[in-house]
Amino acid sequence: MKKKVLSLFMVLIMCAGLLAGCGGSGGSGSGSGSTSAADDKNAQTSADSGQTEAKDGTAAPAADDGETVELKMVMISMGLNLEDAGKVQDAINAYIQPKINATVSIEWLDMGDFANQLNLKLTSGETIDVLPVFGTFLSSLYAQEALSPMSELIANYGQGIVSAVGEDYMQAGYINGELYAIPTIQSFAAGFSLMYRVDIAEKYNLDFSNVKSLEDLTPIFETLHEKEPGMAMLVSNNPSDPMLTAYNWDVLVDEYGVLLDASNSLTVENLFESDEYKNLVTLMHEWYESGYIQTDAATTSDNMATLLKAGNSFGVIGSAYPGVVEQESMNCGYELAEVKLTDALSSTSRVNNSIIAIPTTSAHPEKAMEFINLLYTDAELLNMLYYGIEGEHYQVVDAQQGKVGYVDGQDMMSCKYVNKLKIGNQLLTYIDATSPDSLNENIEAYNASAKKSKALGFTYDSSSVANELAALDTVSAKYRRGLECGSLNPETELPKFIEELKNAGIDDVIAEKQAQLDAWVKANNIQ
Repeated sequence: MKKKVLSLFMVLIMCAGLLAGCGGSGGSGSGSGSTSAADDKNAQTSADSGQTEAKDGTAAPAADDGETVELKMVMISMGLNLEDAGKVQDAINAYIQPKINATVSIEWLDMGDFANQLNLKLTSGETIDVLPVFGTFLSSLYAQEALSPMSELIANYGQGIVSAVGEDYMQAGYINGELYAIPTIQSFAAGFSLMYRVDIAEKYNLDFSNVKSLEDLTPIFETLHEKEPGMAMLVSNNPSDPMLTAYNWDVLVDEYGVLLDASNSLTVENLFESDEYKNLVTLMHEWYESGYIQTDAATTSDNMATLLKAGNSFGVIGSAYPGVVEQESMNCGYELAEVKLTDALSSTSRVNNSIIAIPTTSAHPEKAMEFINLLYTDAELLNMLYYGIEGEHYQVVDAQQGKVGYVDGQDMMSCKYVNKLKIGNQLLTYIDATSPDSLNENIEAYNASAKKSKALGFTYDSSSVANELAALDTVSAKYRRGLECGSLNPETELPKFIEELKNAGIDDVIAEKQAQLDAWVKANNIQ
């Protein structure tokens, strides 16, 4: 395996992807699913004792010599209480050992240093059998030759995964015709919306009925600013993200070359040279100059929940999907509502928001795939991994809706097992008590109705343009947040941004993407 070091940019986008993915489709970040769906699919899993089926339909457990295999797995800690992680791991192992003759040893890595710790493990050859990461890592890990190919493994030991995820969405984990990652089942699509405080909107009778685009928000912000001159209309979504990230385009992994009209076009374009981008950042600058955007939006290290919780801000623009409003309402302490600004789009980057891979350092890839198969088919295992032990770490509060909460007398701070990283099949599990009813059904309907990028399933191999990407990251860090948060004047700074991107090699990256996309289109007979 190549001994490459993950760049600082990868650390940053890891955190960005994490903040986008940890809530994901899980309502308030505590999982998503319904009891009925979990019962139905878990019954099927229990019937076959956790074994998957091979292509000929026969059970295909991984060959072993009778000795129980211990799998090594890493999980990301969000800085919350995991005092009982060992107890939960013991319960998981007692459950899975009779099914697959394997146990799992879970190492919890701190979110803030996850990228560095993972890099050290991989470059030193440390055994990792099961690796949940975020889609922003996929291309880089592939370029490092750090990921095991999984096509044969999933055919023999993971057919339950394919059935659960679906053939279309499974394509998102393929690079150059080989499977390297399995997407977490969640909201496979996202739109763009304004999330805003209901109390402020009601206080001033703000009317959003005619809002169809960002531009339509201007008169509303003008009215509210007159009444609340000290209140920011918009705060930064995420300290690692520009405000307009993936507004309505397929980012093709890194946004250095995108599909602007993703559901209709397969032409890779320079986003930052487009009229659409210029119009958007021009609007943001006008809003900033008018006092609508927080003055330090481009430099703040606070996330949206912290900023909204402070009480002097109205809203935020960002990704929209089922459950996100309820999730962020809980996080910030205010009831929020949303107004949608774009249609939902399903793309490879969105589907791969959270993924599971098997590193090349795995000692037991067949058993690893058997375990991963359970993460997509077995509700009881997932509920233990997500919530811990019933009666100790959670309790069912609404059996009909499949909702759970902390046991009486406990909360997120006092509970001894709080895991906010949701992997595998989120639609099988209980959902948090604060989540909307029928969240599972809403997610499935949302996925089914969303527009699909024509490049859904395409992930480009960035290894040949690694130097260009590093240079582009440096340029982007200099300009992009300032432009998209409005503090930089696009009349003077956007041309500089574009010129420096060209000098850094963006045209070479776009050409490489287009060549690989064209080959993928031809190989997959895409019309």
